[in-house]
Amino acid sequence: MSDKAQYSDATRLSLQRMFGNGFTSPGGPDHMARLLNGLDIAGLEIMDLGCGLGGDSLLLGGTFKAASVTSIDVDAGNLDVTRNAVREAGFEDVIRPTLVEPGPLPFPDCHFDVVHSKAMMCHIPDLILLFQEIHRVLRPGGTFVAADWMKGCDTVPSQSYQDFVNDLVAAGLIFHFKSSQAHKEALAVTGFEHIEVRDVSADIADFAEKILDDVMGNARSELICAMGEDGYEGLLRRSRGRAEALANGDLQFQYIKAVRPILSNTG
Repeated sequence: MSDKAQYSDATRLSLQRMFGNGFTSPGGPDHMARLLNGLDIAGLEIMDLGCGLGGDSLLLGGTFKAASVTSIDVDAGNLDVTRNAVREAGFEDVIRPTLVEPGPLPFPDCHFDVVHSKAMMCHIPDLILLFQEIHRVLRPGGTFVAADWMKGCDTVPSQSYQDFVNDLVAAGLIFHFKSSQAHKEALAVTGFEHIEVRDVSADIADFAEKILDDVMGNARSELICAMGEDGYEGLLRRSRGRAEALANGDLQFQYIKAVRPILSNTG
């Protein structure tokens, strides 16, 4: 898992104001259905890796009827939000929010049918170590599904992209954006098969423009109240930078699906 907590209460509030309750990045039932792309998880045991504020866990355990969802995060504040949401939804018997330490996953080999993550890989400096752990905890034939921010290519990015990354760092948000090709290569090296990567950046770019309009308009007063003027200005810069980076292709949003082989010499 990635480093410890990066999100303050004000950051959580602002992200949910932009992406919806329970989400720190694009999400919702339509998004989840597109990500799963026909994968039926009903009755399966799921790990939601880097569950954030619990929106995806509730979809996995509720709308898509997983038998159990182990929702893990390194951020205790995120998990407090998740626990409250799970309790309010009446899903305590299905969804188990679990605080973990950065590093190896605290689960035995071959423990889950599906591992899901969203906007988590971009916080990880070493994809191979991450994918080795995901491969280990998946049962043979199990599936890894993920949605994440990625670098458009491995060449030198535009100045607007670099400004966006610098604004993230200034806000204490550490990202390690890598290309879709880097993700595919790391998955292959760690033993995954049937690797699929789908670029949904065009839809997310449109969404990012709507978010920017909302930050500058309807949400402005609420965000200033929650974050203060300086916090709001930083959020505005990051929202504008995200929209520009998506528009010029330096930043992408991609779906991943990969399978741990049934016959494997590892894990």
